[in-house]
Amino acid sequence: MPSSVIVSPLTSSTVGAAQGINQAAQCVGAILIAPLVKKWATRSVLAGAIFVFAFMTTLLLIVDAATGMKRITNEI
Repeated sequence: MPSSVIVSPLTSSTVGAAQGINQAAQCVGAILIAPLVKKWATRSVLAGAIFVFAFMTTLLLIVDAATGMKRITNEI
């Protein structure tokens, strides 16, 4: 039987957080794109959006690594 990739719950939650950031960025971007394109060149706006999304995703990965891939819970 071929080996398969095992995805841990922490990896799944990290992917879920990245997807959440992606959806939030799409919502905000859809609202802000028209005024930004009127003011600056389209390629500059797109480059800025890519940079912001990459920064937020990188920040998520850095925080995960710094905390030892542990999630903060509100359990008492």
